[in-house]
Amino acid sequence: MADPYPTTTPDKDLRRDIRRVTSILGETLARTEGDDLLALVEQVRAHAKEDRLDQLPDFDLATITRLVRAFTAYFHLANITEQVHRGRTLTRLRDAEGGWLEQAVTRIADAGTDPADVAGVIGQLGLRPVFTAHPTEVARRSTIDKLRRVAALLEEPDSPRRTRRLEEAVALLWVTDEIRIEPPEPTDEARNVVYYLEGLAAGVHHFEITYDSGAVAVGGEISSATGVAPTICVASSLGDERRAQPTSPVSDSVSSMAAS
Repeated sequence: MADPYPTTTPDKDLRRDIRRVTSILGETLARTEGDDLLALVEQVRAHAKEDRLDQLPDFDLATITRLVRAFTAYFHLANITEQVHRGRTLTRLRDAEGGWLEQAVTRIADAGTDPADVAGVIGQLGLRPVFTAHPTEVARRSTIDKLRRVAALLEEPDSPRRTRRLEEAVALLWVTDEIRIEPPEPTDEARNVVYYLEGLAAGVHHFEITYDSGAVAVGGEISSATGVAPTICVASSLGDERRAQPTSPVSDSVSSMAAS
């Protein structure tokens, strides 16, 4: 089957997809908010490109809010599209040259390093991602879910069906209230951590498979099956950040949620 993503013009493909999703956003704005908002967005963009933002008229709060939401959605879509293409590029590089772990294993094997020495070093390694509360992180999970949907659709080959699904996803993104009215509670932050842990689990599994394969390449004596492998331990301070006054019920609730 032909590759739906030609490898010759990645920058051109990226620009094409960014134009597509942002054009869909523009159509969504015109359809749901009216042509006036879309024209205003284009006016602000033109002034920004020419460094003439100080020449824009004063806007009322409602208009400013709509403009901020429109540009936030624009950058969300542009950034997620760039991430998809970056991931695609890294996948191609990994397939062609091996990932960083495979490359390290190859260099170790080529150097003829004693597997016992490698095992000694690995036994001292540890991977410990720490999740904590970040009040400045305002993206809601509902928004992230919709951006993930856009990313998944961009991974599909181009088709009329994909275009329709993108239009639906962008429309849902626009009508989603991104900002919380109330500040998140520790239990809300803990739920977000669990949300990310679900994705992290797949990455850890891939790491373990890659590590075991690499262990065989340097002698097979450092396989994680023998217990000699980097320690992967997830930590979190959520529940203890009750704005400097931790409460036992909150900490117990968060701990129970994490344990489940």
